[in-house]
Amino acid sequence: MVANPFGPTPDDRIYFERLRQIREVRDKVPDPSWIHNREPEIHALLLECIHRAPFFYPAVQLLDELLPVLKGHANYPRWQYVVLEAIVNSGELSTERLKAEIFLHFGEFMLNEGDHLAARRAADIAQSRVVETGDIDTQLRCYILFLQTQPQRDYTDLKQETIYKALQLAKKLPAEHPTRAALYQALAAFYAYRHNLRASNSYLRSALRLWKRMGNLRGKIDCAVIRAHNARTEQRYHQVNRVLKILENHVCSNGTLLLHGYLLYTRAAGALEQSHVEQAIRDWSDAREKFQKVLTLPMVANCDHSLALTYGAHNEVRKAKRHLAKARRIWRRLGAGFRLIDIQIAQTYLERMSGNLLGAMLLLSQASAAAEKIDNKDIRHILEDSIADEARKIGDAWDAQGFSP
Repeated sequence: MVANPFGPTPDDRIYFERLRQIREVRDKVPDPSWIHNREPEIHALLLECIHRAPFFYPAVQLLDELLPVLKGHANYPRWQYVVLEAIVNSGELSTERLKAEIFLHFGEFMLNEGDHLAARRAADIAQSRVVETGDIDTQLRCYILFLQTQPQRDYTDLKQETIYKALQLAKKLPAEHPTRAALYQALAAFYAYRHNLRASNSYLRSALRLWKRMGNLRGKIDCAVIRAHNARTEQRYHQVNRVLKILENHVCSNGTLLLHGYLLYTRAAGALEQSHVEQAIRDWSDAREKFQKVLTLPMVANCDHSLALTYGAHNEVRKAKRHLAKARRIWRRLGAGFRLIDIQIAQTYLERMSGNLLGAMLLLSQASAAAEKIDNKDIRHILEDSIADEARKIGDAWDAQGFSP
């Protein structure tokens, strides 16, 4: 038998097999369950292909499509290395859009970890790649990442002009476009953090309407998390419970660790409002563990802060101070100024609950001085209201003891 002179060499067979595997995974991207169940094999495939020139371009294309599906998966943090390798070799990419997308993915990793400066820098680099092009979709994603960095940036440098530009760009996309819905969702979250619930709910309705039309379950679930937050802030607890039921049903079927964390976090707040303290502590502790696994550090800090206040209210001051110290370390590492003032106010509360009224007054004075330096008036007013409320309670405690400060 004579060998076929035109048959594939072993290297050829590897080449075609890797391309076949990449195509197979790309075809399965719309099926999150399939992707999540095979995450280890897919990770190994892309880790190999990202380092080999013949496969680099199709591997980066697949990476771009995969990462939104993998977000919230237990192994999501390790994909950051694959993205970094893609950035190192991004000069080999022929399209500015794909270069920008890789930087956006890196920015999302940084945002997840709470490094808002690196996330903002990544958004700026991505935008510089596409600003002169007609790629409206990627330009808009740069604006979305920029908006998402704001909760850690104290809202110091966002102008209304930025939001206006983003909304004008969105109008150039088809009416039912996922990036258009994602912008409205980002604005809903942005205004929720600024406690402008009227604007938040308005954008939330727009986002939810588009996600429903497109049949996008992930978008609807993400909106449900914001909706539960807003309803709780407005003390509409019946709506919170209704949204929690929706989230619980989804988490039980195919929810990610990240979504499970948000569900537990929201449920804990509701449990505390109904005086179910043990359940609240249990849910916040479980939520913290899940956020820690996917390295969502801002939410880890939020869980520690909530646990500190809950333990403090029930005279478990040692546990409360331990959790507050953990939250403070995270916010200090992330450079989140107004969050650190929140921590000082919480420390004031713990000292007051311990009977150390002089210490509480000193801490509150420091928090007040720091709050005056916050540029954003919305955040400053929220902090000032919390400080004034704590000052009244310290005054009441002094009166109860028959002293005056």
